[in-house]
Amino acid sequence: MTEQSTITVNGRGVLHVTPDITRLEISISQTYATYEKAFTASKQNTSLLGSIAEGSHLSDSYIKTLRFDITESASQPGAYDMIQTFRVDVPIETGLSSTLLRNIARQMPGVNISIGYTLRDSHRTQLEILSRAVEDAKEKAVVMAQAASCKLGNVVSINYDMQDNTPFAKGPQISTSATDNSADNFDITPQEIIISDEVAVTWELHNYKY
Repeated sequence: MTEQSTITVNGRGVLHVTPDITRLEISISQTYATYEKAFTASKQNTSLLGSIAEGSHLSDSYIKTLRFDITESASQPGAYDMIQTFRVDVPIETGLSSTLLRNIARQMPGVNISIGYTLRDSHRTQLEILSRAVEDAKEKAVVMAQAASCKLGNVVSINYDMQDNTPFAKGPQISTSATDNSADNFDITPQEIIISDEVAVTWELHNYKY
């Protein structure tokens, strides 16, 4: 029995999308004389951020804690380092991103703010990219098969390396201080997100009969 000839081609899907979420990641790193003072400060930071969000007409339900650590300080023996990281996803259609950013910068000096953009629901976008990747593989396979005087048969397999492909575009970063108005000058206009993914498709390959 003759072994079936096959052809395997990689396909790539690319999509340009407009984000609908502005993502702010607020990082706080402070040192305190005692563990109790560090813990109290962490609670105050959480409460203050919630109040700032509400004062910016944004529900504090949008705030998520990504990191919270209190450890003995390596640089100051006997003291404690406290690190907190919060994430706030602001729907772009609300127009509240700039207001929230300015209020955080003014009321929470000494924090670092990273700005980025993403999608509220990326599932449909990811499916569209996979569809385009398969179509791309097929277009390439047809061209190569015809150049070799062959034609494609049935699909034998589709290989896809599942990975985290969450759409995200980085924006500017801000380090705040009590006298700094840098947050007023940053352009946080949403940037277009370019997303891509790849698949490998294998087809049967048949010779033309003349």
